[in-house]
Amino acid sequence: MIRANRKVKQKEIASEVGISKERVHHIVTTVLDYRKVSARWVPRQLTVKMKEQRKAICTQLLERHNAEGEAFLQRILTRDESLVYHYDPECKAKPMEYIGTKLLQVQGSSRLLALQERSCSPFMGHEGSGVYLTFGARSNCSL
Repeated sequence: MIRANRKVKQKEIASEVGISKERVHHIVTTVLDYRKVSARWVPRQLTVKMKEQRKAICTQLLERHNAEGEAFLQRILTRDESLVYHYDPECKAKPMEYIGTKLLQVQGSSRLLALQERSCSPFMGHEGSGVYLTFGARSNCSL
């Protein structure tokens, strides 16, 4: 049913098959390993090989923790990539056009506000110490 119509609702599946919505949810999400994205059922992105690799890496990390103790955990950095918006209110751009940024004209002024999407990757270490690295296209403005 899901392969024929990825927009099918759990309620519709339950009424057609004759089981509860909770049971349908369990079968679709756990047994079939699908998830709902933008009102469509989409198979999960992790393959069996990827899951095996993650398990092997976690096993190695656990073995190192058992051998080295807490000192091993203090050397680990975690990363979370986020999309942040950056804008420079003092930006003086030439013509008002779209070049990877969104430019907004200030009323009664020749100044333009540059709103730019940037990829920000925070790396967090032991006890909250961390470093932020930003990646992204630069606009005509000085950042």
